[in-house]
This record gives sequence, C-alpha cells and structure tokens, in this order.
Amino acid sequence: MWGAFSLGILHAPDAILRFPTFLYMDDFLKMDVFFAVTTLAVAVVTVLFGIALIYAIRILRTFERLMRSVEDEAELVRADINDVRKKVRAEGLKLSALLGLAHKSGKRILKKTLK
Repeated sequence: MWGAFSLGILHAPDAILRFPTFLYMDDFLKMDVFFAVTTLAVAVVTVLFGIALIYAIRILRTFERLMRSVEDEAELVRADINDVRKKVRAEGLKLSALLGLAHKSGKRILKKTLK
C-alpha cells in the first residue's frame, strides 16, 4: 500500500541507507541554505537602510536650509521693528511709522516670493 512503509523497511536499522539520499537534507546543506537566505536578507535590509538614511539626510539638509531662511527673515523683521521703535521714540506713535514697517516688510516678502 505505502511502498516502503507497508513492507516494514523503515523498521530495519539500515533503513536510511535504502532510501535515496536526495530525500534527506544533511546538516551542512541546511546550514548552507540558512546562511544564503540570511546573507540575502541582511543585504536587502542594508540596502533599504542605506536608502532610508539618504532620504533622512536630504530631509535634514532641507530643514537646515529652511531654518536658515527663517532665521534670516527673523533678523530682518527684528531690524525693522527696531527701526519703528526708534521712530516712535523720536516722533511719537504715528500711523506712518507702522505703515512704513508694513510696507518695508511686505516689499521684501514680495521680492523673495517672486524669485
């Protein structure tokens, strides 16, 4: 019915020798397959990690440029506000000083936007 099983060949001490050896993976072949698959997996993970690292560096550089731009703008706004404070101290609070600040800042922002 089941070939070797029904004939009782498996009960003999040398039953392993009667079956073809390609049916059994010896330990070294198992280790080779394991290490090949593991090596491939590590290589793929390393490449993916490298790609993610490249994107992270690009994002951080863009963030640094953005922060530098914001810092430069903050310096200019600080200078404009300082000018308005000087004018207010010299001339008192007038609407023309505040409008001058808005005009100066708006012109600079418009110029940077049109670049």
